[in-house]
Amino acid sequence: MRRNFQFVKISPFLILAVCFPVGSAAAASAPNSVGSNEIPATCQSISLSPVNRSFTAEGGNAFINVDHEPGCTFSATSNRSWITITSVIVTDYGGTVYYSVGPNMTSVKVPQGRTGAISVESQTFPVYESAEPMQGAPSIVWTGRSHAASANAVAFSPDGQLLASASNDHTVKVWRVADGVLLRTLTGFFDSVTSVTFSHNGHMLAAGSVDRNVNVWNADTWSLIRTFGLTDFVLGISFSPDDSRLAVAGGYSGNWIHIVRTSDWQEIALLGYGQEENRGIAYSNDGQFLAWAMLYPGTRLQNVGTGSYCILEGSDYYGTNAVAFSPDSHRIATGSDSQELGVWDVASCGQLFSLNGPSGFVKSVAFSPEGKIILSGGQDFGGSRGTLLFWRADSGALLRGYAAETSTAVFSVRYSPQGNFFAYSRVDGAVVLARNPF
Repeated sequence: MRRNFQFVKISPFLILAVCFPVGSAAAASAPNSVGSNEIPATCQSISLSPVNRSFTAEGGNAFINVDHEPGCTFSATSNRSWITITSVIVTDYGGTVYYSVGPNMTSVKVPQGRTGAISVESQTFPVYESAEPMQGAPSIVWTGRSHAASANAVAFSPDGQLLASASNDHTVKVWRVADGVLLRTLTGFFDSVTSVTFSHNGHMLAAGSVDRNVNVWNADTWSLIRTFGLTDFVLGISFSPDDSRLAVAGGYSGNWIHIVRTSDWQEIALLGYGQEENRGIAYSNDGQFLAWAMLYPGTRLQNVGTGSYCILEGSDYYGTNAVAFSPDSHRIATGSDSQELGVWDVASCGQLFSLNGPSGFVKSVAFSPEGKIILSGGQDFGGSRGTLLFWRADSGALLRGYAAETSTAVFSVRYSPQGNFFAYSRVDGAVVLARNPF
């Protein structure tokens, strides 16, 4: 099941092309060396990142990263009047195509989405624009503001009555879902708390910190069950479906995946020798697979029983932040700073969709309880606003986006077990419960 991939390093940019005027959709190209009288050849081997882009109805500006062989040039053209190539920059080993997408005014009475494309030599870059504009705020039930610093993670209890949040203020807070009352503030860390999760039986709450410790509490009495230290910063945690194991994603030192037995809290395995930082981790609901998001080169999907694995490397091979399994364990969603929400088939390790929307950095992903929708939380490229995007899991269509009441970044998203609510955490420390719009 393991697959090997080869990557090409891009050298530092040497800008050799000039910007074309806004409004020009004409092909653009530039010489590959300063002062050369020779006309460079057209690039024959081109790859694009991301591989597509979705916009809400107001459109916007974006760019395409272009990788190619050295000593050549390329041009870019649009096949729709509402897609405008604004600039093309060619460098020795790559380049960038900048473009803008106009507002979708196709029909006021019966709004319809539309599809166009940008051609970069032989490669086609699909552009999708929905009929619905970016919304303001979701339907918020309550907002908790007791954290004194960034709220990094949220988790619902299995019965849906409690919501836990982890923060840079070194605490975990427990909220009552019904009315947003703060029930508990759990302490014991001396650095940022990055992750939090309930056990599947609802009797335990675990949280991990940059201080390399994991704390586990009894969720019935809130007494501390165990504290154990690891060799890595803790960046993600996940209970196995039978709660017999706690998997911990580590970073900085060995960059290990630590497997801890919950009967005696002993570390029984280290996974992932030689890999880079691990930012998130999840067990499949059937218990057969464990997946973790790596800084590079993507997401590792490992069979728990056999140890065999594959690396999921779409456009999000770098800076992967989040991973989530569908309820039926057949698919997996990944999110990364490369702007991609990847959807994958677990059995084949093949990519089903590469979803790239208004969120520049995808920080968290979650399947709805019935598996029909994928929710992603993130931050736009300028760092000026957080985003909440809802995607159809079967087609990859962008359904809706929210950008108000999101601060400047959304770090974690989760659906309630019943699916009537979703929760998200913000960089300003707020924890929000909102109604599911679908």
